[in-house]
Amino acid sequence: MLLVRNAVVAAIAVVGVSSVSAFGGGGAPAIVTGNTTGGPTWHRTVGGTPPTSLHPTGTAVPYTVTPFTVDATGNYLLEGSYPTGYDGYLHLYQNAFNPLDQFTNVLSADDDFSGAFTVLPGSSASNAQGSQILPLPLTAGVTYLAVVSGFGNLDFGPYTLGIGNGPGNVTIVPEPTSLAAIGAGAVALLARRRAK
Repeated sequence: MLLVRNAVVAAIAVVGVSSVSAFGGGGAPAIVTGNTTGGPTWHRTVGGTPPTSLHPTGTAVPYTVTPFTVDATGNYLLEGSYPTGYDGYLHLYQNAFNPLDQFTNVLSADDDFSGAFTVLPGSSASNAQGSQILPLPLTAGVTYLAVVSGFGNLDFGPYTLGIGNGPGNVTIVPEPTSLAAIGAGAVALLARRRAK
């Protein structure tokens, strides 16, 4: 069983998310670390709830996508921290994300936040090192997608994403490519185990 769990963690890392340190429990947040370096790019929107225009200079910004669900309907908060000091950006989508159709399903976007974090430990020392999407109503069982990117085309690097401060558990959902990698890893591990 440990081998299968390790395959799951390895598959998640393949799609840009390096670790998940908490899946929630009693309303606990999900904390995800990842890196946008070398990721696919998109022309991101400006901030807003919902955003209504594309940004004039963020035209090819690297991003990662973290799908998640909540098990209790209520207000939840998203926060991003960018430890290397690049100017990060958060977007929240519902049901699906298409980087070529930025306004379909988008709920909110945020650039700068400074101050004490609510979900993540610590605080953001400057506006460029933190993002926060204020509490939004999320529905139990619906798939949401947190998109982490940068402000401009040269803003990329490691990040920590926190999702929580709501009434229920937050569960990170592997994307289809992750599921395929998990399945392939599990089959390889079982074949290896049988060969011994």
